Amino acid sequence: MAAQAPAKIDRQTTTPFLLRLFFKQGSFHRLDEFDPNQTRLPTNVQIYTWPDCTLRELCSLLLTAVPTLLPQPYAGSRIAFRLVFPDIQGSRPGAPGRFIARDMGSVIVGAASAGEDVDMEGDNASRVSEALKQLDGNPDKTLADVKFLIGDYVACAILAPLPGGGVPAAPPPIAVPGRGPPTGSYGGRGRENGFGSRGDYGGYGRGGRGGRLDDRRQGGGVPREEAAAVTTAAIGETEVEEDALGSCSGALSRYHAWKLTNDGLLVKEDQSLQQSQARTGHPSNSIRALVSHEDLVQCGHSSEHCNMMIHPLTAVILVDTMHEIVTLQFGQQSNYLGTHFWNTQESYFTYPPEAESPVDHDVLFRPGIAPDGADTFTPRTLIYDLKGAFGSMRKINSLYESHDNRSILDQPGVWPTKPIIQRADQSIPQSAYQDHLDAGLAPPKLSTSTVRYWSDYSRVFYHPRSIVQLSEFDVNDKLLPFENWEVGMELFEKLEREVDLVDRDLRPFIEECDGIQGLQIFTGVDDAWGGWASGWLERLRDEYGKMSIWTWGIGDYGANTTIPREKRMHQIANSSRSLQVLGEQSSVYIPMSNTPAKTPGYLSLDAKSPWHTAALLVVGVESMTISSRLRASKGGRGTLQHIEDTINSTGKRRIAKLEMSIADPDVLSQKFSTDVAALEKDGSTTSRRTSEGDHQLSNYDIDVFTRDYRVSSRRPGKKEHIFGRAEFTRGDWAVSDDDGGHDPHDRFEEGPVLQKFTAPLLFPLLDSFPSSVFDLGSGHATKLAVCTGLTTSTAVAEQIRAVEQIVKRLVGVDEREALSNGLQVLAEEYDEGWDSGTDSDDDEN
Repeated sequence: MAAQAPAKIDRQTTTPFLLRLFFKQGSFHRLDEFDPNQTRLPTNVQIYTWPDCTLRELCSLLLTAVPTLLPQPYAGSRIAFRLVFPDIQGSRPGAPGRFIARDMGSVIVGAASAGEDVDMEGDNASRVSEALKQLDGNPDKTLADVKFLIGDYVACAILAPLPGGGVPAAPPPIAVPGRGPPTGSYGGRGRENGFGSRGDYGGYGRGGRGGRLDDRRQGGGVPREEAAAVTTAAIGETEVEEDALGSCSGALSRYHAWKLTNDGLLVKEDQSLQQSQARTGHPSNSIRALVSHEDLVQCGHSSEHCNMMIHPLTAVILVDTMHEIVTLQFGQQSNYLGTHFWNTQESYFTYPPEAESPVDHDVLFRPGIAPDGADTFTPRTLIYDLKGAFGSMRKINSLYESHDNRSILDQPGVWPTKPIIQRADQSIPQSAYQDHLDAGLAPPKLSTSTVRYWSDYSRVFYHPRSIVQLSEFDVNDKLLPFENWEVGMELFEKLEREVDLVDRDLRPFIEECDGIQGLQIFTGVDDAWGGWASGWLERLRDEYGKMSIWTWGIGDYGANTTIPREKRMHQIANSSRSLQVLGEQSSVYIPMSNTPAKTPGYLSLDAKSPWHTAALLVVGVESMTISSRLRASKGGRGTLQHIEDTINSTGKRRIAKLEMSIADPDVLSQKFSTDVAALEKDGSTTSRRTSEGDHQLSNYDIDVFTRDYRVSSRRPGKKEHIFGRAEFTRGDWAVSDDDGGHDPHDRFEEGPVLQKFTAPLLFPLLDSFPSSVFDLGSGHATKLAVCTGLTTSTAVAEQIRAVEQIVKRLVGVDEREALSNGLQVLAEEYDEGWDSGTDSDDDEN
């Protein structure tokens, strides 16, 4: 009996459903990539459609949303489709759910029409339009034909034509189902925000006023030479005991890190088995590895013989490089710092024929597609500020204006005529600096009088979704100031109830990451932004419990004597509340003062100018974290987690202090040569590390750790004890990097834990940077040599106790005990195993 034709669907009256179309170039996604336990699903386009949607329509919607997926030349390309759905009938009770894939058919892009040059470097949209006119294969097959059910996924593989112009063969069918969601679950994570999105977005913006994209695989993501598979449960997972390896143990005596290619898995580098256990956390008696035929052949056995002995090994334990970092910026103080930070990142971009930048831009920037189809790059950041604080910056910048206008004016509506649009005049004119950048001219020199807002010196374009204005408060409002810590916390709780800030603003950025390294937060802490940030941290810990979250707390901490005393006391109370919450919820919390207690003579800082104070802080922040952004091939790579393990070996000392020294690199190099000669002459040691180590650790010129409250719990003559320090040097600071063979994470090693990172990349002094801050003697330095250190020591506990003594007199009785006890608990973590009798001794003195 012939199959019954599907009933015709009236799309005007029938409610559409959401379809997630996953796409990949060169092959299909592995089935285990759809496991809902993964941190994110693969990149996909979300489409509202109907059961009679054809493969032709899916091709059109996909290539329209992401036109760069179309190969060039495109004639002979194959777009293969598969239906991915949970295997409900085959699942046993209590067993892990499985996904099954079934081929849907293919669409073959035919030859171009007469007169068209298939290799033209033309507009992507026009290429897509022409390609869709010539489709062969199964373009008219519908979702209903393959028995699609709401909740199923559709995956497609875009295969480029063969070198001779032939059509590539379809990928082979999957023989074994993969891991999937629990029985009865359809998976499906992420937000359903409609058609045309890429991941959870539509088109993206241009980053850094340009960016080099030729070192990234097409479609964005991790550079191919740095790609590494994420630790995951693979199809047919098998755990192999060490004793069961038999004579093949030689194949696994080396741990193999792999990278993915279109042809499969290839060995990237070898590491000892002991190192792999330390990095993956697996015990020595339970070794998991991925064994290829090449590995088995290296053992001297045939693959058949080895498979008979130890069974096919398909479990994957690979090094997860933990790649991207998402940044959150809360308030004016943080946005002044953030603007300096992003300007610095933009300066690291290189363009052919320049050499490749040592900085991996994919860590902080995200690829995307502009309205004109061009590949773009924008910061992975969320920027929150009050109404009026953005200056002349618009949410829809010049990259998106045409797209925004088209969506309003050019799309058909209910009425035959176009709507009348009344635009408000720009109330805040652009700075001269921005005007010159837009015109492609050399920008004028900036000064404290010309920098009115943090956007006045920004060199970077942001995606519109990065800009979030809190319209409930106006900046510098005298009647309703945004100054009380409780006000910020209440505002967060109100908006979180109404719109779910994490889901609306942050989750799309996180879910598009291939393997997120962590979050970094820049925030003010001595005003209402401290309460706002505290609300965010508590929510983030609920949502992402084990994620690495670094918080940089910025404020005056009551040290600015130009403001009334009452307000300064209020700042101390606000910062202490922030210290309690952020110090507990952050993986690392670094308080930073706009008025450092320790400053050198070469520092000329205008404490009244946030442009100046942020410039000083960004030198330390950017230098301290640059190791997390360096390419692994360039050396010196250290993730946020690596730094955490160094300074917080107990897992409870989360508050650290930031210090730095700054020098002219030319002057420093001359001094370096002189010091080397002197050391060679008298035979002095070149290592800074000793058993106790404190007196040979680096001494820094600038200490931005909060402020000096002139209250100390340190007993007379007692030296500061350092628990851990991560140090990063840019320039010729150290005579030697020798650590004497010490393991910085050896629990039985005496003395402070020290981890050193170095890089030849100097800190750039851009035209957006205040030139008068550093007087380094030469007068013509364009770059800075920087030595930074992030330290956990007894000085942190002393500062916490000093704050606790002051704040007890500033807060109300109802919260005094809880706040005081919370700060004491934080301080006591720096006494455990070192000086647990500090409090009692102080009481006796």
